[in-house]
Parts: sequence; C-alpha cells; structure tokens
Amino acid sequence: FSKKEILLRNKLYNNYIKNSEILIVSSKSSKKDLIKFKKEKKRIEVLNFVPEINFSKIKKKRYLQKEIDIKKKYLFTPNQFWIHKNHICIIEALNILKKKGIKIQCIFTGSSYDHRNQNYFSDLMKKIKFYKLENQIKYKGILPYNKIINLLYNADIIINPSFFEGWSTVVEEAKILDKKILLSNIDVHIEQNPKKGIYFDPYNSKDLANSIQKIYESKKRVRKNLKTLINNYHNNRKLFAKRFIEIVQTLKI
Repeated sequence: FSKKEILLRNKLYNNYIKNSEILIVSSKSSKKDLIKFKKEKKRIEVLNFVPEINFSKIKKKRYLQKEIDIKKKYLFTPNQFWIHKNHICIIEALNILKKKGIKIQCIFTGSSYDHRNQNYFSDLMKKIKFYKLENQIKYKGILPYNKIINLLYNADIIINPSFFEGWSTVVEEAKILDKKILLSNIDVHIEQNPKKGIYFDPYNSKDLANSIQKIYESKKRVRKNLKTLINNYHNNRKLFAKRFIEIVQTLKI
C-alpha cells in the first residue's frame, strides 16, 4: 500500500473505533492487531464467520470436466491476484515437481487486477510461460458460484499460500467440505485449524512442493458423505448465529 492509502485506511478504522461500543473481529489474530492499533479502550469480541455454502449446486466431477475443461486430478486456488496472496509460491512448487517428472494440473480463479501492483498478474503469467507450465496451470478468470463450489468440492487439494488473512474464507470452505488443504503457516491459518490441513512455509516453495508430492503419493482418499457435511454445516451456522445474537444483546440501548 502507498503511504497515502495507509493514512486513509487508518483514519477510517479510527472512525470505526471511535463510534462503536463493541468491535467485532473475525479472529484472535485480528484482535491482536486491533489491540496494537487502537488508541482508546474498547470492548473487542471475536466472531469466527461461517461462509454460506449452497449444497444444492454441487454436481458430479464430470460436470466440471465438461464445463471447465479440467483433468480428474487438480489443485485449486480461488484467490484474487493480489500480491499478498502469494501465487508465485505455487508456480515455483509446480516447477520443482515438474523437474521430478510429477505433472499436476492447478486451477486459478479470481480477479486478475491489483491496483497496488498492476503488473503482478502479467508477471505471474510470464513466469508460468518461462517455466513451460501452461499445460498445467490454468487461469479461469472470475467464475459464477456454481462453478466455484464444484471446483472446491471436487479438488484433490485446495491451496492457500497467502501471507495475510483476516479469517480465510477458502480455509473455512475447505473445512465445511472436508477437503485436504495446504495452507501457509501464518497465525490465523493455524487458528482456523482445519482437520485435513497441512501447513507449509509460504516463503519456501520447496516445502510446498514436498507437501503436494506426499499427498499425491498417499492412497488415502476418505471423505464424509454429503448428508453428514450438510448437517455439520447447519450446526455450525446455528452456533455462529447464536454467538452473534449474544454479542448484540449485550449492547446498551
């Protein structure tokens, strides 16, 4: 961010703090940041959000193979192309694996525009071309929800190599859908603690490559049935709603 944008953001956040009785953040990690940032004493509550999942949109994998042209096995990263999302780590990891003779398809989706670094996306595409990974790494642009949810549900591995998150939606979606996810070892990802999560150093693409290889060499492919996933999801949404109501009811009216 530019100095000007940081100043404007800080001013906005200070206004939020000044005019709020309760501050709600999505993680303990965010709470730590807020405590360092705020100048006046305010009550802070942590509310881990549960993203909305429309299970009725989920279809069999052949739907994706027809609609999006994917292979049976693929990695998926549905992050916007912002510099802190760290796509380069995945590109470098796949290049390492290719040199070992391991070729795995990876699907990227999301906006390709970052106002802070307008060359970021094109630089990444040049890197993919330089490594001759065009047949493995496929950028599918901004897709409608029905395709995104199916890409998430049918992926062999979801990857989030981000350097910073508030409370990662991708990680929460992976938890709900009972997916294996490789994620950077930042504080908030560790806090989210997905059962099928494997952490790696986001500054070390070799670490990521090794994790991908281990999963692909493992024959263990067990997932809960859809009915169980739906029941667990609704229970989590109810707990989220209950927690939100508890916070609101403490407000002085």
